[in-house]
Amino acid sequence: MNTKRISSPRTISVAGLIGASLLLGRPIFAAEFANDSPVTAQLAADRKAELQERFARRLDEVRRLKDAGKIGETTMGYLEAVDAKNLDDRSVRTLLDEENADRRELYDLIAKEQKTTVDVVADRAARRAYGDAHPGDYFKNGKGEWVRKK
Repeated sequence: MNTKRISSPRTISVAGLIGASLLLGRPIFAAEFANDSPVTAQLAADRKAELQERFARRLDEVRRLKDAGKIGETTMGYLEAVDAKNLDDRSVRTLLDEENADRRELYDLIAKEQKTTVDVVADRAARRAYGDAHPGDYFKNGKGEWVRKK
């Protein structure tokens, strides 16, 4: 991937600059990608909205697999298969991979926005997921054991 060095130690891809230019409908410059730049904030907001749409599209399937006891939430803010044999089902494996990749990206965007760490954001998400969970949903506790919410 081609990258260009800008005045700060951050690097940015040429594809990122082109994509941002297309998104905004005008040419932009690498300096506009400074941490507090309005361009950076707008791109992050747009990407967060895209991720939320992706979560919404998968929500019914995530709920179905949770209700079936095939997947559960972890204390780290991600989904896992409750039993490794559930990963034999390609659709379960794909859903977990896509959901967790999008969660990681969202946690990263939020962490940068709030000037904190991805771990802090993921921990908050895990606590929220537990609070929003249905009775019977699986959660992996700190000991690595799967337990059901009562």
